Amino acid sequence: MVERGAPAAAVHTREVMFQVYRWAIERGQRIKNPAELVCPTSIVEFEPRDRALTSEEVGLMYQSEEVA
Repeated sequence: MVERGAPAAAVHTREVMFQVYRWAIERGQRIKNPAELVCPTSIVEFEPRDRALTSEEVGLMYQSEEVA
């Protein structure tokens, strides 16, 4: 998935699998959760946003939604 250019989908898939295995383990299955071995940051490095929207920009966004 990462090689295809979908790193966010890969992280989401890891989270789903983590929860599926956790659910099974909580219900008595004696299995190891392989998703525990895969840290989301090992899949992709997330870069922080450059900046936050200003109050004026947020206001413009709401105004444009009202028109649409």
